[in-house]
Amino acid sequence: MAVAGNGAEAIGWCRTSDSPLDVLVTDLFLPDVNALEIATLLRESSPDLRLVLLSDGQDVVADEPNDVPVVVLRFTAAALLQAVRRAATPGKAA
Repeated sequence: MAVAGNGAEAIGWCRTSDSPLDVLVTDLFLPDVNALEIATLLRESSPDLRLVLLSDGQDVVADEPNDVPVVVLRFTAAALLQAVRRAATPGKAA
């Protein structure tokens, strides 16, 4: 597990880490970049990277991939764990 303070830091960590990232859990809209932009960049080198997006429930993204679970903030630990497990299961759509 790794923690990044912003989108640029997350991208940098993923590109330089010796440990592959299985699931990226991120807010949909970060101050410096949209999470879907991060996903696009990281999936170029790691096409099997799975995502879980966090949202305040008001975020609307028309081009959200249908293989990406979205968890609305004010979620429980169980809901987040369920989304991560679903994202980590290859071939299972959200």
